[in-house]
Formats: sequence, C-alpha cells, structure tokens
Amino acid sequence: MFPKNRNTFPLIAVLLSAGVVAGLSGIFLLISERLESGINITSEVSVRGQSTIQTSSAKILGSHAATVLSLATTGPLVASSSYNNTVKLWNQAEPEIARSLDHKGKINDLVFTADGQQLITASSSGDISLWNIPSTELSTSFAGSSARIMSVAVSSDNTRFAVGDSSGAIQTWTLDDTLKSIRSNPWGSDSEFPEATTLNTAGPQINTLAFHPANSNLLISGDQAGTIRVWDIAQQKNTLTLEVTPERVLSLSINDKGYIASGHSDASIRIWNLENTQLTQTLVNHDLVVADVAFSPDGTLLASASYDETIKVWDWQRSEVLCTLKGHSGFVYSVAFSGAGDTLMSGGYDGTIRAWDLTAVVNKEC
Repeated sequence: MFPKNRNTFPLIAVLLSAGVVAGLSGIFLLISERLESGINITSEVSVRGQSTIQTSSAKILGSHAATVLSLATTGPLVASSSYNNTVKLWNQAEPEIARSLDHKGKINDLVFTADGQQLITASSSGDISLWNIPSTELSTSFAGSSARIMSVAVSSDNTRFAVGDSSGAIQTWTLDDTLKSIRSNPWGSDSEFPEATTLNTAGPQINTLAFHPANSNLLISGDQAGTIRVWDIAQQKNTLTLEVTPERVLSLSINDKGYIASGHSDASIRIWNLENTQLTQTLVNHDLVVADVAFSPDGTLLASASYDETIKVWDWQRSEVLCTLKGHSGFVYSVAFSGAGDTLMSGGYDGTIRAWDLTAVVNKEC
C-alpha cells in the first residue's frame, strides 16, 4: 500500500498524468487487489455505508502552485502548506488576500497554538518554525530533527507541542519555555532553546501525532508499521499500544470524550475508546488510502480525506456516512473543521483549498 510519504505521492501523480501508465498498471492492479483483500475487520464493527454525493457547495478559498499537504484552522484563519515550500494564511472573510510564509523545505505539517497566536510548521529539512500570527512574522526557527519531520501537534491547554519524524523519533517541548526563549533571544542558536523531552529515539516513521484534549501529558502516535501508541510525557514512556497491524496509520484525531479515530492505508477508519482501550468500530467506505481524519469541534462528526478524490462526513457513532464530498482532482491529503464546526476545509493534489458548508450535512439534507 501507499505509505504516507508526502515526498513521493505527487511524483506518482505526475508520472500518471504524463502518461507513464503502462509500466505502472500492474502495480496499481496489485494495489487494487490488496485493497479488496487486505481489510481485516469483524462484521460486528464494520460498515460500508451509502451516502449522498454533494458537489455544488464547496467554495474555493484559494490555491497553491503545487500539492496542498496540510491544513490548520483558528477562528476565521486557515493555514495551508504546500509541496513547493510555502505556507499561506487565508482569512475566510477575505480569501483573495493571502499571506505567504516562505520556507526552505517542504512543510509536511502545521498547527496553530490553542490561543491562535502562533503557527508552528514542521518541514522535511527537520526545521521547526514558529510564526507570530498577528504580525505574520517569523518568531524563530530551529533544527528540531536531523530527519524529515512528518507531524506536529499542540496540546489543547497550550502548554506543549510535539513532533514526530521519519526516523521514528518523538520529541516534545514546553511551549511557554520556548516562547520565553524567543522573547529573550529571538534569533538564538539551537543550544539556547529549551531541551526537548524525547519519548522515542528510533523506529518506524511517525506519520501522525495527537494530544489528548483533556490531558496534555498524554500523546498519541501513529506510525508506518501500523502501530498506535499512547505516551506518558512525564514518565517518558509508552504506556499503551492499541494496535499493531501491517496497515500504516496515516492520521489520528481524538475528541474530548476520549475516542480516537485513525485513518489507514487499507482505506479503513478505526474508532477506539481510549478509556477501555477497545476498538469500537471499523468504518469502510473509501476506495483508497485514508490520508486524514478530523473530529468536529463538538466531537459528533468525523471527516475523512482519501486518495479516492473524495471527502466523507460521518455520523461516526451510528457508523453512517452523511455525505460524500467531491470536487478535488487527485488525492485529497488534508481536512480541517472551522472553529464553529459549520465549515470543512480540504486540500490536496490539485493545489486548491476548498471550503464546504456543512449546514446541509448536519441537517442530513445533502
């Protein structure tokens, strides 16, 4: 199956668009067969639901000149990262006015701090950058890893941020100490930054990270080997392993009730109850890799983005697909709910950032 290697997929898509199909057709046939046979689920928790296709309500907020890899939202702002080393900040009220933040490497992931004052970006060059949102100026940038950083997460109480990289390392920093270092020495050397807490030093590539919304001491990781782990930051150890499968974990989202959604390379979504550590559901409706999942702010809806060019909005508690959203051309890499939960942002291979009105979805009228 496809790994979540954002350096590889745009190349695959370019080769296909250039007509290099004959040599790859056998590979994609095998992938198709793997998708049909590789989903190992039980009937009690699986669903392949039917849904309505909605194509007309998406507004194109803006675009990049290359693939959109990641999205983040805070208030009316949307941040998007692209394969061409750029990050753009969009205001939903004035989408035609975008501010660009240039980087020296591909930005695989980004996240706003909980107070919306900083944007943290993580790149393939291993650099971590913090941007002041009111001024859109770079607060600082430092080498967070010698490997490609694949994921970055911030705790909901704004106390910590963490990164995971292609070498399997996971590191966390105290956000307040980092910001104090920035204020006292804005362009200091790496040695002047607070020392990271290292949770893992090596292993399978870390594709995704998520903090528990009610406990900033707990960090959840998903990796290339198909493992979901819960880390206790204070103890600096892995305290729980939820799953070890051959299917890669590409994305994670956790709601305030402690339910974890994981998107996998076998086109499935798994729902976990962290309290009792049980797999409660396996949702199957996509045809290809699930690249991203996101719970709505109130935790009732789940959105998923897939390489099958669609986005699905789920009533996950009922294992029901409410809508299948079509509009992107090519892989859809990222989804993010607005703070109010009434709009869903999406980005992918076609370079566009689309805003979907979810009013009809919530009312089950799409």
